[in-house]
Amino acid sequence: MGLILVVEDHEDTAYVLLKMLKQWGHDTISAGTGEAGLALLADQKPDLIIVDGMMPGMNGVEFIRLIRAGAATSMIPAILYTAVADPAFTDNALEKGANEIWIKGLVEMDQMKARIDHYLH
Repeated sequence: MGLILVVEDHEDTAYVLLKMLKQWGHDTISAGTGEAGLALLADQKPDLIIVDGMMPGMNGVEFIRLIRAGAATSMIPAILYTAVADPAFTDNALEKGANEIWIKGLVEMDQMKARIDHYLH
């Protein structure tokens, strides 16, 4: 189906996302920090990125801003997956290049699958 990069600092959340994506037939790579995610992008070109909004060091919005600035990564769809439902935060993420915002606990699995399928087909 597709290669998806998950950038998530909470191991439990990353585990659930990765397991779900694999069950849906996707290959995955993961990183626990934005910096590690950028390092992975130097060698691998995923078809989609799901990045946590709030991480220590580089947050998800900054990660997306940086991938949008890179010629090799600027067109990779990026979804911000965050617990922050503040409109100022989510608006900033969209301005920096997030394709979508998923609010943790509010987005449903069937919606996630449909949106991922949209980007990968």
